[in-house]
Amino acid sequence: MIFLENIFFLRLKWILILFALIAKTDDLKSQSNILIINEIMANPSVGELPNHEYIELLNIGDRTINISDYTLSISNTTIVLPEYLLPPSQYVLLCSQTAQPFYEKFGNSLALDKWPSLTNSGTSIILTGENNIDQVNYTDSWYKNSSKKNGGWSLERINANFPCNFALSWRASEALSGGTPCKPNSIADRSYIPEIEISSSKIEDSMITLTFNIPKAYLENLERDLFVIDNNVGSPTKMEWKSNTDSLLLIFNSAFAESFDYTLTLFPFSWCGNNSSEKKQHLFLPGDVAFNDIIINEVLFNPKNNGVDFVEIYNQSNNIVDLQNWKLGNRTITANRLLLYPQQYLVFTTDKNNILKNYPSALSGNIVEIRSLPPYPNEQGNVTLFSDRILVDSLYYSSNMHQPFLTNVKGISLERQSFQAPTNSAQNFASASTIVGGATPGYLNSTNVDNFFQKNKVYLTSKTMSPDNDNFEDYLEINYELSPPNIMLNVTIFDDQGRQINRLIRNQSAGGFGKIQWDGRSENGQISPSGLYIYRMETYDQKGNYDVHSGAFALTRKSLGY
Repeated sequence: MIFLENIFFLRLKWILILFALIAKTDDLKSQSNILIINEIMANPSVGELPNHEYIELLNIGDRTINISDYTLSISNTTIVLPEYLLPPSQYVLLCSQTAQPFYEKFGNSLALDKWPSLTNSGTSIILTGENNIDQVNYTDSWYKNSSKKNGGWSLERINANFPCNFALSWRASEALSGGTPCKPNSIADRSYIPEIEISSSKIEDSMITLTFNIPKAYLENLERDLFVIDNNVGSPTKMEWKSNTDSLLLIFNSAFAESFDYTLTLFPFSWCGNNSSEKKQHLFLPGDVAFNDIIINEVLFNPKNNGVDFVEIYNQSNNIVDLQNWKLGNRTITANRLLLYPQQYLVFTTDKNNILKNYPSALSGNIVEIRSLPPYPNEQGNVTLFSDRILVDSLYYSSNMHQPFLTNVKGISLERQSFQAPTNSAQNFASASTIVGGATPGYLNSTNVDNFFQKNKVYLTSKTMSPDNDNFEDYLEINYELSPPNIMLNVTIFDDQGRQINRLIRNQSAGGFGKIQWDGRSENGQISPSGLYIYRMETYDQKGNYDVHSGAFALTRKSLGY
């Protein structure tokens, strides 16, 4: 009995081994006979290679292939390939009878009896064998180079091991000769996997239309549960491809809110033998924009030497606004999505780094670099803001609007003083405070009066200072709140004997509020000793108003004592 059981288990063991070998053989068969289209020369004119078309095949398997087991279809013509043994990792060039003598010197070449011409603008090439099929539907856009698509350059496959063929899998050759017949492709990269991207999105009522950067034929594993929208929207109830397009339609239970920023998450899925990465796409359904929802808030039209102009806008509405295709004058701000949130400032300029260099307090995150601004003359001009040809705001400016006491207005912007007042109302734009640097790109204007002060107020943060670099009261801080905001300042420090120590501020425009610091040094840079000191602030304006504010404080130093 035991003997019979041993016989049974021994036979079972061999049967299992046999099945494993059969499976292994089938697996090897499916993986070893792999012949692919690797390079296409469709328009050889004006190039350095022979003026003849070719298609290069590559054996990426691990055993020799007889290519007579394959057929080649070009457009509507099918060709049975002749007997030819192609070892692993080897190339063979298919071409016409006329072309073959010219390509022999490059390596393996094979002349076909009938050679249908390869259309320059694109056509379909299908390589069909018993165990695999490789199809390329190329177009001249695959070159991704406007000059190379005109002739003399081949199309090369980037990753021979990536099984799917579409625009992102191919590119124009970078070889100096224009192609790499029977040699590794100049752009070969066996690690390259195209990244799936959502190239466009559109919300309409309760539907979202998405387009991808790859054809829908390679997105068969997409399922509706892979799409999730935040703010408790969740996954779509239905998903379908639009007829004869690469557009995917996601349908939800309820309509999307206008002027609300949604985030769509596409979770990873399997495609072309690989897994995609997680993708996020912002979605926005624009609402109506009324006149002065977005206002012109600051303009620099006479920049410093080697400086650049800028225009700042402000969203005083309660809605998010997409600035895509909006215009300053006749110049498009951006062709891409650009959201402006309620109570947010945005600055537009042609050189962001230049603005940050000249105005260190500028908020970098609120500065957008664009291709060009309209010309803004130094003497006078107009700044206009359009949404879809609808005027949203318009400012007439003049150099005469600057503070008259300023002797040099280069690099000083004109700031809006009130959001509520009409843009072009008298004195609504005034010179930015020179104390803050002459401009406030990306943040609250120095001359803003919407929260105006009933009367002038000047006060010290602390009545003592100890400039010993311990981060505690190292500076004297003189705070001011002024009404009106376009007042000029003089600030001077005296010792307790009335001797002038430092003229901190001389004829500077102040803005509505701010802070002035003193580091405890005299005007010529000498360290001031411990003792009692007095600050004196003089304010004046073009109407002849004059006022003086003063106060005492103590300066102490550890080394000198007090």
